[in-house]
Amino acid sequence: MRTRDRVVVRCNALVHMILVGFLPLICHSESAFSQGPPRQDDHIPRAEVIRVTPSADLPNDWIVTVRIEVRATDRQLVVPYCPEDNSDEHALCSAWLERFDGKVWRRAKPRIHEYVLGMEGIDHWKPAIITPGNSNFFLYSFSTRYFGVRKGEPLRVTLDAWTDAKSMQYDNAAVSLLTPVFKAPSK
Repeated sequence: MRTRDRVVVRCNALVHMILVGFLPLICHSESAFSQGPPRQDDHIPRAEVIRVTPSADLPNDWIVTVRIEVRATDRQLVVPYCPEDNSDEHALCSAWLERFDGKVWRRAKPRIHEYVLGMEGIDHWKPAIITPGNSNFFLYSFSTRYFGVRKGEPLRVTLDAWTDAKSMQYDNAAVSLLTPVFKAPSK
């Protein structure tokens, strides 16, 4: 075998190892490479404001609680929740409030800079597994004063979901789900 032939064989072997090694990862991945952009209409959560209560900590502040129903249509969804003490309700762990500025939707930012946005670490998340054709309910609460939310302002919640608990645990390939728009309630 000539030197040139050995180089071609070695290159072909390397290409084969790369393709064989990475092809299963690409084919089984839920990434943008294999699935394309997530189709929002597959899993449109429903949202309704269920409680508006005065804040115990701050005057002129209201805590708004939104009940969100997440339905799995054609594939399983795993939504992380953080257990509340003495409650059977599922509080969303990986979700955020968005507001419409007249042109685009933006993640709501705290108005009071002394406060820090935070959430439980992934190691505290519990997976709520939703099988195709079924749904589960979650709660998302926010402070009107903290975010400077005005009465009647259009809002929505974005939450993350995964296709399996292992992907959630390692924060791989989340799909973002958007609730329909709801109006910030008055007291």
